Amino acid sequence: MRRFIVSLLALGALLACERHASPPQQALQKPQVPASGSEDPLDPSTGLEVSCQFSKTVAHPDPRELAGEFLRRDVAGEFLKSNPWLDGATDCPGHEPGPDSYTMVATYGTAPVRSSDTLIAIAVTYQALGEVHADAQDSSVFEELARTLVDTLTIRRTPYGWRIRSPALWLRISVDSAFAKARYRPFHAKDAQRIRDLLAQLNRGA
Repeated sequence: MRRFIVSLLALGALLACERHASPPQQALQKPQVPASGSEDPLDPSTGLEVSCQFSKTVAHPDPRELAGEFLRRDVAGEFLKSNPWLDGATDCPGHEPGPDSYTMVATYGTAPVRSSDTLIAIAVTYQALGEVHADAQDSSVFEELARTLVDTLTIRRTPYGWRIRSPALWLRISVDSAFAKARYRPFHAKDAQRIRDLLAQLNRGA
């Protein structure tokens, strides 16, 4: 009987030693490795993510002409829908957001900030009247927010010509262009009148 008890005690001690000697289960688990291709790879020819969908057509040899055309097209409201010219003028068109509202502006002006062989920066100053978005009835709604806006337009040299640095979907649209686009999404009468009043006030103060 004594031998039996001693054997049981020895077996219990052995099992206890094995339990203490075993590492925690969590420590035995291998670290998870991210799935292959989960990160956006870079295009070595541009240094940008492949998902940028950079246009490799050689274009825009003059950065200042590119800047001027971009601003003219923007205030004309051309970028309220997808635009092939914008896709070829920016360095990351695949990451540009979709337009759902815009800023109505009365005037704008430009001034150089810095210039080098590879980078041009231009300050663009707008006299803004307010913000415009669509309502549930698909009408254009004007929210008055008169202010001065200063944006910096950055243009960089690439192996395929100059490109505007994204995001570039500013949507600063002139009053005339806004009313022209509103043929399909008209302003409420009171909003349209308020826009005309604000513009008249600015013109009197000019």
